[in-house]
Amino acid sequence: VALRAKSGQWLWEYNTNGRILGAPVYNRGLVYVGSFDDSMYALDAKKGTLVWQVVTQGNVFSTPAVQSGRLFFGSYDDNFYAVDADGGKLLWKFATKGDVYSSPVIKDGKVFFGSDDKNFYALRAKDKRLVWKYATRGKVRSRPAFARGRVVFGSQDKNVYCLEANSGQLLWQFTTRDKVDGGILIHNDHVYVGSDDGYLYAIRLANGRLDWQVKLKGKIKSRPLISERLMYVTDTAGYLQTLESMSAAEAADVFFERGLKAYNQKDFQLALFNFTDASELT
Repeated sequence: VALRAKSGQWLWEYNTNGRILGAPVYNRGLVYVGSFDDSMYALDAKKGTLVWQVVTQGNVFSTPAVQSGRLFFGSYDDNFYAVDADGGKLLWKFATKGDVYSSPVIKDGKVFFGSDDKNFYALRAKDKRLVWKYATRGKVRSRPAFARGRVVFGSQDKNVYCLEANSGQLLWQFTTRDKVDGGILIHNDHVYVGSDDGYLYAIRLANGRLDWQVKLKGKIKSRPLISERLMYVTDTAGYLQTLESMSAAEAADVFFERGLKAYNQKDFQLALFNFTDASELT
């Protein structure tokens, strides 16, 4: 479904033959989205009409990534795909030994992604040449993130890994209490990631040291998002948590001005935190 951003006015909808769980991606007038009908679609962003469709042999959960006229995505048929972003022509596919649930990230000519075969891969984007792979002890479904020559991802073995992006060398790993399927956010030299244990973690990118952790009400499968001073996190209990980057004094003023009821709505819970120490005021 496409809606007008300012008004919410309905513009168009396109029906696939399966569920859509990955996020759509826009590039140069096209919207790309995968479906559980085993297909990746390219739609005209203005009209919602089909431009091309690539059919795989498994569900497509992966949110695609596009760069230099190429679209990259994974499928439950154990393969990772590169197709022409304009026409959908298959450029190459790379076989793993498990479903590719993970969404890719592209940087410095390499594409990074994980697989249910418990490996994390770095391929040369232009020709699928394997640069390196790193073995974990669990399925790798987390969307990775890249910063300062490092790539960070989570695994169902309960760990968050930070690797040197060129070599795949382990720089540090951080252990949570449960699976790490949620996407990684790197902001201001910190790694923010959620776990099935219900905690949101703030980890130093430089050394993997924990700065703070916050317990939510459900498992965290999503990737945190930041807009200006706000961080948004959803959990499987149906809550949207909002963390606000402000001093404790500023947050206290907002808290008392708006009152307690503003923070205890049935379907929306708002919590205020200080990004430095994660002190909760509600």
